Amino acid sequence: ADDGLGGLAKRPLYVFMMFAACTLIACKDEQLLLKALRIGAMLAALAALINLYFYFTSPAAGERLIGTGALRNPLLTSHVLGFFCTYWIAAWLTRSERHDWLPIMLALPLLAALLATGSRTPLLALVLTSLWMLPMIGRRALYLIATLALAAGICMVMAPDLLLQRGLSFRPQLWNEAIRQASEQLWIGHGYDSQFAFNIKGLGVTLNDPHNVELAVLLELGLVGLSLWLLMYGVTLLRCLQQRHAGNFQLASALIVYGLAAGLSEGSNFLSRPNENWFLIWIPLSLVAALSISQRLQSKP
Repeated sequence: ADDGLGGLAKRPLYVFMMFAACTLIACKDEQLLLKALRIGAMLAALAALINLYFYFTSPAAGERLIGTGALRNPLLTSHVLGFFCTYWIAAWLTRSERHDWLPIMLALPLLAALLATGSRTPLLALVLTSLWMLPMIGRRALYLIATLALAAGICMVMAPDLLLQRGLSFRPQLWNEAIRQASEQLWIGHGYDSQFAFNIKGLGVTLNDPHNVELAVLLELGLVGLSLWLLMYGVTLLRCLQQRHAGNFQLASALIVYGLAAGLSEGSNFLSRPNENWFLIWIPLSLVAALSISQRLQSKP
């Protein structure tokens, strides 16, 4: 059950098991963990093609792509698609594949499906990820930035509604209201799994999450929890910078930054059962932790 002490206590256990499983695999064979991720990314590209087929052949093709199977929401679907799209882009940047054309070919259906969801959050996250890759990769990341800038220019000319039709989607008003409610219990928050209601003038519906992971942490765990949360990401990114010449860390850091950037305007359920939010938070973090622990074990005499 989602409610009750037993159900809530399982959630951090799920996260721990994710970290432990990735670490055990990496310590046994680091390449095995990366191959599993690569196979998952290939399957995701195939799934994107299937979803695009159903999207364009169904009667509701004019609406936003939701996805099939367990996918039930365009925004949540974009978390999954964006994660694997970032993987292939990072694989191209880091030259992780033998053939440069393979990551590009596999990233294209994921990017097309991402655009079909109508979510702008992953597009912004991809831009910020490309900027992060500059100190990690160097000149090769400039090609990605130029490509994204060109694609944005084409979208502004050919399909301006794709980026502009929904404005800021009431995000500033929502975040202001979330900060106001957070200020009522600023230091330790309202408590984990607290329920919130955000009534935004002009929106017409009541929202129950702030559409920002960091604000969700602030609301539930206060400044103390948010400080620990930011420290966790700070240590992770510092570790990636220290290992920026290692291709595995370059790729993993791209997934970290993508998830962190996407969480600035979407997502809120930061400690949940395994779901779409894990592609923004716990999967990238567990990957970096596993690679780091594996490297330290290998360096020991």
